[in-house]
Amino acid sequence: MTQRANDFIIWRAGTSVNWECTVQEIATETGIPPSTVSSTCRRKGWKLVHGNVGHDLSGRQSIDQIMASKHLQFIVAT
Repeated sequence: MTQRANDFIIWRAGTSVNWECTVQEIATETGIPPSTVSSTCRRKGWKLVHGNVGHDLSGRQSIDQIMASKHLQFIVAT
């Protein structure tokens, strides 16, 4: 891929979560190597809220589970 294409893919992934992610999370999402994600973010001045440290997200609920939550349905209904 070209540098511009990588820039766009990384930007799209980062902005979709308001940059509340890590280099590793963007790399996993996009298939772009972490070193490329990191250098691109530095070059473009994009600041990741969680820095470059990876987090284990395996325990997070999927959006489908969150949206199906009885608690959310209660909030939306009131």
